[in-house]
Amino acid sequence: GNHSAAVIWSSDFSNPSDWDMTAETGSDVWIIDGTGPIGPYSIGPIASTSGADWATFDSDNYCSGDQIADMTNAIAINCTGHPNVNLKYQEYYRRWYDSTFVLVSNDNVNWTSSSVHSTFANNNATANPTNVTINISSVAGNQATVWVRFQFYSPTSLGANAGCGYSWQID
Repeated sequence: GNHSAAVIWSSDFSNPSDWDMTAETGSDVWIIDGTGPIGPYSIGPIASTSGADWATFDSDNYCSGDQIADMTNAIAINCTGHPNVNLKYQEYYRRWYDSTFVLVSNDNVNWTSSSVHSTFANNNATANPTNVTINISSVAGNQATVWVRFQFYSPTSLGANAGCGYSWQID
């Protein structure tokens, strides 16, 4: 049959206040700008198709050795009346002793986590850009309050090479 897709919420990162940036360990946080990573091992900026700004976690530039950084929508998204919900975004990412997760919550307390690049070995990278679609219906479907979190995970527990990777860019 015919299925129509409605855009429930979107962000092109032109309004940074749409997002809360926090560090679970250390002090390194996501940034929103149109520059991209600037560290000595930069993979270059994402080839953004939505506008001038995007979100970057520049692990290489920070290189603190201890990074768990969260970027979460600041105001809950109302998915009432939408039983099937997909999260769609573009990314550019290269792995180096880190993991990347998308977490979803309908109460801003309990989070369901999905590993985004679980099959990547060190130095594997996505295409620039890569379109990603994640079905989040099990947590977000028909829920009045939905939060989405992008998490860059590279704490000291991952070893001596942790907390100084490349970058993850989201648009």
